[in-house]
Amino acid sequence: MPSVRGRPPDHFLVAAFLAAFMSTVDTHLNLSSAYMVNDVYKRFLAPDRSAQHYVTVARFSLLGLAMITGVVALMLPSVFFAFKLKMELLGGLGGVILLRWFWWRVNAYSELTALGTSIVTAVGLQMSPLNGSTMDDFALRMVIIVSTSTVAWLTVTFLTSPVDEAQLRVFYERVGPPRWGWGSIANDLPDVRPTFGLEALGQAALCAYFVFAGMIGLGFVILGPTSTGWVLILSSVISCVV
Repeated sequence: MPSVRGRPPDHFLVAAFLAAFMSTVDTHLNLSSAYMVNDVYKRFLAPDRSAQHYVTVARFSLLGLAMITGVVALMLPSVFFAFKLKMELLGGLGGVILLRWFWWRVNAYSELTALGTSIVTAVGLQMSPLNGSTMDDFALRMVIIVSTSTVAWLTVTFLTSPVDEAQLRVFYERVGPPRWGWGSIANDLPDVRPTFGLEALGQAALCAYFVFAGMIGLGFVILGPTSTGWVLILSSVISCVV
């Protein structure tokens, strides 16, 4: 099928969408299966089995997960609804995942609490009068989810014991986070140079620009305007070199 006004053939777009879909789905299914086997089944249920046994269990768990996700996908009203629901289910995790690098007090209970509270709150709001489909409703739900989850995981953090000090010292020496959030551990290790500063922020900004400018520029080259696409790709390459 010939292209129209510079647009690629329809079968090219379909193939691109299918390739992106397949790569995402198989990655997440294999990753989920690996988590189920290594972090749950092998650790708590059957710790002393052969490698072949775990491979077999992983195959069956992958098949089961594929069936479950297929049923869930058929129940969702739209892709946009699925995207918003995913954001809501994981909305409370952002703060704790970020602060775990900067604050020595965050532990595993903090992260589990943030995840659990986020999921429970998101599901509860979907069954409440606040389950509207507008962006204002979505924004309000996100504010409630993030606020509730943050209060919950901070409370649990102060009510539970911190990570073992020896492990915290290993983490601090290896990662070199900012000293202001690590208290006595940073004071005991004055020779460790923090790796997070203006230089690291600049590098992160350049990396983000490299990825997004290159990706959007490639889209413009294919779909137009082509000149804008080449400018973005060139600036993306420059940011990569820098």
